[in-house]
Amino acid sequence: MNTLTDEFEQCISIVLSTYNRSDALRNCLCWLNDCEVPSEASVELVVVDNNSVDDTRAVVEQFGRVAKFNVVYVFESRQGISFARNSGIAAASGDLLVFIDDDCLAAGDWLIEVKKTFDQDELLAGAGGRVELYDERDLPLTIRTSSERARAAPSNLFSLVLGCNMCFRRSAIESVGLFDERFGVGTKLQSAEDSDYIYRGIKAGLKIDYVPEILVFHAHGRRTQDAVGKLAKGYVVGRGAFYAKNILSGDRTMIMEAYWEFRYRTIGIFSNKGGRASLRHFGYLLKGIFLYIGSALSRSSSNRSGTQR
Repeated sequence: MNTLTDEFEQCISIVLSTYNRSDALRNCLCWLNDCEVPSEASVELVVVDNNSVDDTRAVVEQFGRVAKFNVVYVFESRQGISFARNSGIAAASGDLLVFIDDDCLAAGDWLIEVKKTFDQDELLAGAGGRVELYDERDLPLTIRTSSERARAAPSNLFSLVLGCNMCFRRSAIESVGLFDERFGVGTKLQSAEDSDYIYRGIKAGLKIDYVPEILVFHAHGRRTQDAVGKLAKGYVVGRGAFYAKNILSGDRTMIMEAYWEFRYRTIGIFSNKGGRASLRHFGYLLKGIFLYIGSALSRSSSNRSGTQR
């Protein structure tokens, strides 16, 4: 694998988590290699194989022989994207850490815009970028297409930044900590690891913006209503778990956010239109809450057992 030996002022680490999607990964890697490398910076790519059983490792090793930047392969056997991202953070050496998913394709100026964004604002701790649909045959899901810059806040927590295109200063990660490994794809709580992380940053007083110039294309491949329903369920279950985490900690802001969402869905259940959808949504929120409470009780029991030993 290529190693850059020149001296640079800044290192950008791309953290790419992948699981059993070697074909999509191969495409993602090709687009990354076409990205322009910013001047006065080096780039490294940390690929975290989250327990894949396909030819993921071979794809990464083959790419490493032709890549224009250093490529680091990490194997993480614990299932879940938060485990994978945390392993990527541990292996990364960059001043800026940029997260992308294996079904996303980075625009040619992606890294240029990342560096420019942070160079222009020393107070900026993190950023989420624009996510456009790659294939028009796919349904318009898990995208962020606004062209207006915005500040992350509790009110837009679930609608502004997507985990497949976000970046943070190393100092911000040191302040916020690692991703909560109970959340995310591959776990019972299914999602919300990115929202949880952004919210922890907000509570720590960090400045996190949505920056539309930082662009990736999402080639998610979902084209049926069954796929839509499964994805929506995962998002709402994760959000319910996120509410539970913050309600149990006495977070008044999220207590109110949860109240308004439950109130809206309760009204919807008794409306003439959308009653069934609201009932399903209500149920998914409750499922997430109970799953989180179960995981919290299990962790507490394990901690007590460890202390007794």
